[in-house]
Amino acid sequence: MQTTIDEKLSQDILRGIVIPPCPQIVADIQIESAMPDVDINVIAGLINRDAGIAGSVLKAVNSPFFGLSGKVKSVPHAVSLLGLSSVINIVTALSLKKVLSDENVTAMNRFWDTATDVANTATIVSKYLKMGASDEAYSIGLFHDCGIPLMMLKFSDYMKVIEEACASADQRIIDIENAHYKTDHTVLGFYTAKAWQISEHICEVISIHHCSNNVFETNRGVKTPKKDLLAVLKIAEHVSAAYRTLGGCHVDHEWEQIKENVLDYTGLSDEDIMNLIDECKEHGIC
Repeated sequence: MQTTIDEKLSQDILRGIVIPPCPQIVADIQIESAMPDVDINVIAGLINRDAGIAGSVLKAVNSPFFGLSGKVKSVPHAVSLLGLSSVINIVTALSLKKVLSDENVTAMNRFWDTATDVANTATIVSKYLKMGASDEAYSIGLFHDCGIPLMMLKFSDYMKVIEEACASADQRIIDIENAHYKTDHTVLGFYTAKAWQISEHICEVISIHHCSNNVFETNRGVKTPKKDLLAVLKIAEHVSAAYRTLGGCHVDHEWEQIKENVLDYTGLSDEDIMNLIDECKEHGIC
């Protein structure tokens, strides 16, 4: 079964949905960071042009999820502690949230509450597993379902369909979406991430995150950054109870389908998962 997206089919599978363009702040930062002699102060100045994003960056890095010692008081300070690529990842993820938010749409607010919980949980899981970088875990948490707001805006019955999909014990979420719309949120998420020039392996994880068994059963035992990030994401989705808050479901059917492969890949046990759930509860998640 195919688990990646054939870009030649883009016009058909996008179904006329417009991918949001990359914001100027993100484009400017990407250009500046590609310069031979990158100036951190210039990058920080670009971020500080958008007071909302700058404030959100400081709020994110000062949260307990990143585990930094001491309070980060400025964007340059954040860059010096986390590194340039980490801060760019965070800015990009937060910019996406800003672009695809609508305070007047209750379901949209519910989506971003869930995405934020998954992002924060993913940073905890990444540290617990010592697998991947915290900023990438945070980014995939916010970005992995970014196709869902686009589906909401295009199809008025979408939330009913996603709840139906989450309640299915034997079908993948994307299969049910495709049966209704001939496209799915992983397709839209992939193209959004590509348009925003997100790193290639994050784009790949977005496109395959509902095909986990296929991924973990291919070259079983071989560890890769893509598999690592996918494992962190799937555990974070389960631990943060996204199936309840977004899917309106009491059972995480997808987790039951993929659990054996994810635990085998990470070496975790059911007890480890319960420990992660307890840790997230301490932080007000799930």
